[in-house]
Amino acid sequence: MPSDVEICNMALLRCGAKPRIASLTEDSDNARACNTFYAMVRDAVLRSHPWNCAIARKTITALADTPDSDWDYQYQLPTNPWCLRMLQVGELADQPIPWKVEGRRLMTDEGSPPIAYIKRITDTNEFDSMLVDVLVLKIAVKIVMPLTSNVNMHKSIIDEIEGISLPEARSIDGQESSVDKIQVDGWDQARY
Repeated sequence: MPSDVEICNMALLRCGAKPRIASLTEDSDNARACNTFYAMVRDAVLRSHPWNCAIARKTITALADTPDSDWDYQYQLPTNPWCLRMLQVGELADQPIPWKVEGRRLMTDEGSPPIAYIKRITDTNEFDSMLVDVLVLKIAVKIVMPLTSNVNMHKSIIDEIEGISLPEARSIDGQESSVDKIQVDGWDQARY
């Protein structure tokens, strides 16, 4: 997979901005623009979809202090790797356990549950190739106006993200697993 600098250079190329950069910290407008947006956009793109390459699982242990709420337990969200988004509490998706994220704490009535979450990935070698494609375009949409002031290019990149790249990447990523079984109880099963 490409490095963070190569991803930024692809975004610069997509914007028509020249020259390429050798480092995110070099003294150039292109590097400063990429450095300003890269980490924020990376985390936002990872958080926006349960990318298979970014899913982490672990069993967590409750904090010693009980929450000042209706929940029985509170947990610190994982920091290694950093939790960008909670996906599931408990082992089975078809037997949901109620939970809520408040700040950097997970609240639930379940004691020491296994969780699934979206982790922050800083090693680009772990990225899926279609995630890289979306990341390039999302960075490009942030840097195109400050670097080129090209409104038409900005609109073109947004159209590409919304029309092809993001839906296609999410669809293909979602096809890399079996179909989740959804349990239906109560009035949802009623026939009219």
